[in-house]
Amino acid sequence: MANSLATEYLRHSRRFLKYLDYCRSRLNEKNIHQLRTSLKRQLCFVKFYGLMAQQPDVLVEAKSAIAGIYKTAGAIREQQLNSQLSQRLLATTDKAYLRQLEQAEQLYREAMKQELAAFDTTSYRKQLSRMARRMRSASEALLCRQAQAFVGQKVEKINQLLSFRTDDERYHACRKHLKQTAFMILYLGSAHGCMPLPDWGDRFKKIDLLIGHWHDCQQFQHSYNQAMRTHRQPHKPAPVLRAMRKLKRSNAKRIAALHRQLNRLLPALAQAYRTA
Repeated sequence: MANSLATEYLRHSRRFLKYLDYCRSRLNEKNIHQLRTSLKRQLCFVKFYGLMAQQPDVLVEAKSAIAGIYKTAGAIREQQLNSQLSQRLLATTDKAYLRQLEQAEQLYREAMKQELAAFDTTSYRKQLSRMARRMRSASEALLCRQAQAFVGQKVEKINQLLSFRTDDERYHACRKHLKQTAFMILYLGSAHGCMPLPDWGDRFKKIDLLIGHWHDCQQFQHSYNQAMRTHRQPHKPAPVLRAMRKLKRSNAKRIAALHRQLNRLLPALAQAYRTA
């Protein structure tokens, strides 16, 4: 008999397979984004089950089948975001960089087509069925307790990451943990009616937007600086310097706002979802 964890896992797995087919017919921005989102949610449930059942190998097994597709889809998404920011900030000053992004995206698109063509859907469906059978062994009471403990552990991890030096690597890690926290709280609310913070969705949305925009801008700055070094252009044009300084100030404001939001949300989550 299916339980809520297996049901949610299979729901996101089927969504991934749906957008896999969509990407095979049309590799556009929406389909790529939905493909990656469904994979992130699916893998979050696998990670949760692996920790709960003390079977860490299940996450390695789940990732191995989709690693190529996930990585290449992420690279395409990165080129698209960099192109959007470049068009907004540098379109009149550095058209060479835009052309470089377009060429890189095209290469990744060709690689993605090969990944999609080689993907063994039949074998992957069998893997999904095996994972779902494992998940069905857990009772709903156990799932509810362990899911709350999972959220509590994620909150502790985020607090640890932010309590020492805060650099790009730590913020990237926080972003991943925050997404997994949101996925699990959604699961607790829909499957177990456990939603002690009525406004948590609005708070998470603000945090996700802040850290998401910060991440995109950081990736763009890194990409552009790397392109400048590759083409041995040590001096940026004055309009580019102004745009980059403005971007840096905006990102500093986002980080300050992120800390304010997290300082309000994390203690409330820690209280609501104490580690079991």
